[in-house]
Amino acid sequence: MGEKASQFPVVMQQQDDEPRISLAHFVDPLGVDYKSLGQLVRDHRERFEVLGVLRFENAKPGREGGRPGKVPMLTEDQAYLLVALTRNTEKAADIKLALTMAFRDARHAINSSVLIDRNLWNHAIAVERDSAAAEARAQLAGTILSNYRHHEKPRVLKAIADLREALQLVLPWGHKP
Repeated sequence: MGEKASQFPVVMQQQDDEPRISLAHFVDPLGVDYKSLGQLVRDHRERFEVLGVLRFENAKPGREGGRPGKVPMLTEDQAYLLVALTRNTEKAADIKLALTMAFRDARHAINSSVLIDRNLWNHAIAVERDSAAAEARAQLAGTILSNYRHHEKPRVLKAIADLREALQLVLPWGHKP
């Protein structure tokens, strides 16, 4: 059973952070022609849209030529609805299993990347916080240095000069330090 399911190649595409699958991928495995599947989606469009926005992708013209069409890109729930609306044959059951496995793997891949993104986000926040703290310390140090240069240093230098002058009066031989 699982072996038959793996014969159904499920090709996912990422659209708006959500895995989707093209309606065209169901044609051969279900043994149904594309027009019939497209009609099935059109007939049940409201049901499909209850499960999410029904998105379309531009398709290339077929071998016969003609206008390019629009191919429905189904979400996980919409894909299950499509298979549920078809006859419940062995092929359909195998496809349901393959879909379940493929969407599970896609969810796992998305959740893994979200986890990595959260870790990167937390690291970025920590770096920003550390950077802001370092900047605040540097500003404080700059303020202290500026205060020293403009207010403290002149007073200290004046006090030293006054002390030197006072010491010269005490020293009888007039020695300058």
